[in-house]
Amino acid sequence: MKDECEDRIRFFAEECDFLQGFQIVLDSENSFGGYASETARFLADEFSSKCRLAFPVTFTKTPSDPLQSISRFLNTSLTLRSLCQEAGLVTPLSMDCDIFPLKGSIRSLFVFSTFFF
Repeated sequence: MKDECEDRIRFFAEECDFLQGFQIVLDSENSFGGYASETARFLADEFSSKCRLAFPVTFTKTPSDPLQSISRFLNTSLTLRSLCQEAGLVTPLSMDCDIFPLKGSIRSLFVFSTFFF
């Protein structure tokens, strides 16, 4: 599976006229984070002159089961550590206030509409 993924990345990179970099969006709560970290390592080795931007995303709230909560926390921590070493810039994304707590901050989504006449 790893070789197939690397072959596909090489194929699509060769088809690009002006390849500037890679954006990696991944789920950091499970084993896919480790696979994405290995992919980021491959990109750093093969395409060292191209920029790499990683978005590890956490989707769910903290589970009630303590063992599952610890497992998700460890997976997220290991994924972030590995991505910080391999990807150029890492921007973790989450709407859960318990993942990255900021004292006194409010998280909300805004919808902007632009009308052109």
